[in-house]
Order: sequence, then C-alpha cells, then structure tokens
Amino acid sequence: MADPRGARRLLLLIIASALFLTACAQNVVRLNNPSSQTVIAKTGAPSVCVVLFEDKRNKSEIGQRRNGDLFLPRSSVDDWISRAMADALAKYGLVVTYAHDLEQAKQSNPNYIATGVIEEVWLKESSLTSLTCSMRATVSLLRGNGTHVFKNTFTASLSKRVIPGTDSAPDVLTETLGDIVQPAAQKIEQTAR
Repeated sequence: MADPRGARRLLLLIIASALFLTACAQNVVRLNNPSSQTVIAKTGAPSVCVVLFEDKRNKSEIGQRRNGDLFLPRSSVDDWISRAMADALAKYGLVVTYAHDLEQAKQSNPNYIATGVIEEVWLKESSLTSLTCSMRATVSLLRGNGTHVFKNTFTASLSKRVIPGTDSAPDVLTETLGDIVQPAAQKIEQTAR
C-alpha cells in the first residue's frame, strides 16, 4: 500500500512548483503594440523606412515589482518600439518599410528614414493596486540620402490603478508606448507632407 504521507508531500511539492512557476510567469511581460488598424497608403504618399531603434538602456529588465522581482520582456524591446513606430506611421497613410540598419534602409531608397534611441523603459509596481511606467526615446528623421531633418526626444509616463492579481503590466506598457510613438509619428507625418 502506498505511503499517504509520501503522496501528500508529492502533492504539496506539485502545488508549490505550480505556484512558483505562476509567479515567475507573471514577471515575464508580453510586449504588445498599440492597436493598429490596416491603413492603405495614400496615393503619392512619401515613403518612410523605420530602422530598428538602438536600445541604450544597458539592461534586460524593464521594471521591478514591490518585492524586488524584476519584470523581464518576453521579446526584444528595440523591435517592439521600432515596429510600433512603423505601425503608427502607417496609420497616417505613409508608405512604411522596416530595416535592421541604416545601410539596409538606404538601399530601399525611401524619401525619409526614421531612426531612434531607446533611453528608458521602466515599469514599477508601486503598490498592490498601482503600476507606474515611464519611457523615453529620441527619434531622428533623415532624408533618404542620410541628411538630418530633425531629432526630438519623446517622453511618456503613466500611473494606473489595477485590479490585484490581474496581468495589467502589458496594458500599462502598451498605453505608455502609444504616448511615445503617436506624437513622434505625427511630427514625422507633418514634416514629410
């Protein structure tokens, strides 16, 4: 006959492992882009190539919980922000492409090239019911030949009440990202007109 204490220990070990894995999973954050609609480029619209932004944060974590655990991104921060920038530009009806570096962008012969430097992405669990996020990125617009048009730093911060136990981190990050890429895309669109 099986030992009931051994079975109970095994069950407790399984439950403890499941709770540990759930806690770890909540520290890995999905990076979602702000909602994007499919927009067809306007006839005669200028072309903009978005180059993969450079992540100058020198760290892999994107925030911290109250208990000191770190928030880690499920995917790359530089690609997340760059693609969100491309999506935001496409909403204005521009012809948008994406490149991994400046040389690749120039080869596609666009009217403009958008580059960027990510300086800050930080999500903080201030309390059981509050998340705060801050972001900063410098966006540059170049002509297709590489000459500078403008360079601006865009910042955003958001404090949001959340329901305890819900996975609100992706939503707070996404909303804050939208507050960075929308004004940057608007400035690029106005300049490119």
